[in-house]
Amino acid sequence: MICEICGKTDSRGFKVKIEGTTVSACPSCAAGHNKVAQVTPERKRTPPKKMPQKKREFRVDQEFDIDDEYGSKIKKAREKRGMTMEELGKMVNESESLIHRMELGKYEPPPEMAKKLEKKLGIKLISPHHDPEEQMQKTESKDLTLGDMIVVRKKDK
Repeated sequence: MICEICGKTDSRGFKVKIEGTTVSACPSCAAGHNKVAQVTPERKRTPPKKMPQKKREFRVDQEFDIDDEYGSKIKKAREKRGMTMEELGKMVNESESLIHRMELGKYEPPPEMAKKLEKKLGIKLISPHHDPEEQMQKTESKDLTLGDMIVVRKKDK
């Protein structure tokens, strides 16, 4: 409880009548006034409730690639369904101007938005990130074994 007279925070509070108005007061401020209307009981503080967190569709440690032709794919799929940019924007909770910028290729949608567009338009925009150089490095860095270094020759009889 916060005292409306001095501003202190206290777990105990009193309702005090001052000049015809009832205010909340701390014990020290309430002691100075002889007209205590009501004593408020002490409240135990309860920790705030935790809000359930929204599940993420994408893992942070995994990278995704957006198709290079995302703008034309979005535009073709939207036009095929006879939708305006405004209607598509409302379907995915985005502005018409943002849809326009995506179709022009000036704004690459983040993976979450691309996933929404995929569902609503029935197209494929994202794929897991594959780096060919990374794959080569993984295969080249394989440890050599003794069998890799030995050349076996057969004896002629």
